[in-house]
Amino acid sequence: MAKYKKISKILIKDIFIALFFLFILFSVMELIKPKIVTAYIPINWWFFVVILFGVLAVLFSPVSKHYEVSNKQKILQQIMIILLAVLTGVVLFAITAKLGVLSFLVGISTIIIIYFFININLK
Repeated sequence: MAKYKKISKILIKDIFIALFFLFILFSVMELIKPKIVTAYIPINWWFFVVILFGVLAVLFSPVSKHYEVSNKQKILQQIMIILLAVLTGVVLFAITAKLGVLSFLVGISTIIIIYFFININLK
């Protein structure tokens, strides 16, 4: 039973990564040429599925093995995590800007999910 729990945790993480990548790709395609994706896939539904799997990935992420890194490497890792999270949050904020205040919440929640998701996997 423990084997299946570990596999399901890894599967949730992998599904989230794939869905997140596809969402960013579809969103950029939609920004370049409007209605190229939304004619086939409701982008808001896609976004909520990505958020759902992001939350599940953070909550059920497998515990990774610990390894020693220097303080300088830890600081560089934290800086890169923060930059990645903020960049992704800004992109999603720009994509969902039509939603008003909700787009701000989307950007902030994206930053938080990415930051915690990567930090959990590094510790």
